[in-house]
Order: sequence, then structure tokens, then C-alpha cells
Amino acid sequence: MQSVLITCLFFSVLSYATPYRIVVDPGHGGKDTGASLNNIKESEITLQISKKIREQFQGTPNIEVYLTRENDSIVPLFERAELSKQKKADLFLSIHANSSPDLSARGAEFYFQSQMPPDEETLFLANRENNEVATSSEVKDKGDLNTIIEDLQKTGHVYSSQIFAETLLKNWKKDFKARSQPIRQGPFHVLVNVPIPSVLIEVGFITNTKDRDNLSLPHKQQRIAEIIFNSVIEYKEKMDKGHFSSHIISHANR
Repeated sequence: MQSVLITCLFFSVLSYATPYRIVVDPGHGGKDTGASLNNIKESEITLQISKKIREQFQGTPNIEVYLTRENDSIVPLFERAELSKQKKADLFLSIHANSSPDLSARGAEFYFQSQMPPDEETLFLANRENNEVATSSEVKDKGDLNTIIEDLQKTGHVYSSQIFAETLLKNWKKDFKARSQPIRQGPFHVLVNVPIPSVLIEVGFITNTKDRDNLSLPHKQQRIAEIIFNSVIEYKEKMDKGHFSSHIISHANR
């Protein structure tokens, strides 16, 4: 009995000593400015917000945050995904801003990896964000058992990503507008190619006057960063308390 307690204590201490790692991905960069209007560029906004997100975590024990880019530079999509593997990250957040010919379109959207065929609007957005992909891929025969294990892990990551998206939406609506169906699944390259829970956050529409003000004003950017920070902390607490398993059961019973 004593040895069991010692073993449990050891793994508890070990788990606490292992930092929780987050990769924040400022969308676009360099010549790829993303959406833009009136000299306001998506690539600049996403970098500003991402840096503020990292600042929020400074001083938070046992949490490390990495950015996929530190300046206005081009980073290939596969390198952004690869960083999450190199850092052994636990959560991947890709920050983007939206645009639309309909100037009244506004509000945030939260995407996680799709296991279903995307709708037309999501497919259009994914194609725009997936402006480059790796030119080659390595295919390996991993065997049936490894394939099953990977499928189970992927399913777990999808559920975890959904939990984070739902947590973020709940907190987001207290300060900012979200679209009518803000949580969606989509085939975004940076989500599909990271083996961890991941969410792509469209923080608002550059083409909408009210959203554009929220995205370009420093104090509004700061509030967005605070909301994402609070949502990560809340999400992590849910995962630590085993909310994941109850979430699967509740969805299975629908």
C-alpha cells in the first residue's frame, strides 16, 4: 500500500513538473498579408494579438507559450504545425481575422478539426487560409493497430478542441460579438496537421467597421488576449478534472 502511495506521489510530482505548452500561431505574415482594408492588415493584427496572448501567460507557473512567428515574416504552414511537435505542445491556437464582401458580416468564429464534410462557406474560408501546403508527404504503412490508436487519439483531440471552442465562446460573448453559428469544423491545414487539440480563431471581420475597431485598437486587442488567456486556464482545469470523459458521454447520448 505504501509503495502504491509513493508511486502515485511520484507521478503526481512528475506531472506537475512538466510544463503545459501552448503554441500560438499568428496567421499569415510577410507578403501574405491575409485580409486587409484601409492599411489594416490581418497579418499585423494577428501578430499583435498573439504577442499580447503570450504576455498574459508571463508569470503563470508551469505554462509555456511559443509563437510560430515573431515578426512580419513568411512561415510555411507545415513549419507552423511542425513547431507544435518540436515543442511537444498541449494546445495549438491559430489566430486569424476574417473578411467578407458583405460589410455587415461581423463576429468571431471558432474552428476545430473536421471529421465531417465542410459546408461551402467553411470550405471557401479554409481554401483561403490554406494558401500554401507542403509540396510532398511521406506515406508509411503503419499497420492496423497503429492506425486504430492514431484514430482514437485524433478523436480525443477533436473532442478536446470542441471543449476549448465552447469554453472560449462562452467567455467571448461577455465582451464581443460572435456569429450566429460560431463553432464550426473545418479542414484547415494547421489544424489537420497538429497531433494535439487545436482551434483556429477568427477574431472578427476586418471588413466590418465595428469589428475593425475592436481588432485595431490596442486596448481591445488586450481584452481579446485576456479572454483567450482565461479560456485556456478554464479549459485546462476542465481537462485536469476529467471533464473530457463526461463530455464524450453526454455527446454520445444525444
